[in-house]
Amino acid sequence: MKIWSTVSGHLAESSGARFPEEVSRLAVVSLSDCVRALLRDETPGFCFNQGLFGVFQNMLCSDSCGAETQEHIVTILCSFIQERPNQIGSGWKMLFGSIKAIRIGNIKGILR
Repeated sequence: MKIWSTVSGHLAESSGARFPEEVSRLAVVSLSDCVRALLRDETPGFCFNQGLFGVFQNMLCSDSCGAETQEHIVTILCSFIQERPNQIGSGWKMLFGSIKAIRIGNIKGILR
């Protein structure tokens, strides 16, 4: 967990709009793969999974995340909910915070 803040920070920065879409997509997929590998059942009172999902909330709360990257993150979060709902544990707080941080304005622009 000590290295997670460094790795996740680097990948979150790489998912920003200033990088090409392919790099952003690869960064988000890499984050998803890391979270999937590290996600475990938690002992009550621990918040390891909260730290894992916090990076997605930070990415969606920042304005550097493009519309396609945002959509990709939401798809990944939905897959976690469908595939591993019993393992998310303390990560639910960050997961719902991520959903709350979705910018609807970008979605309206895509629909037009």
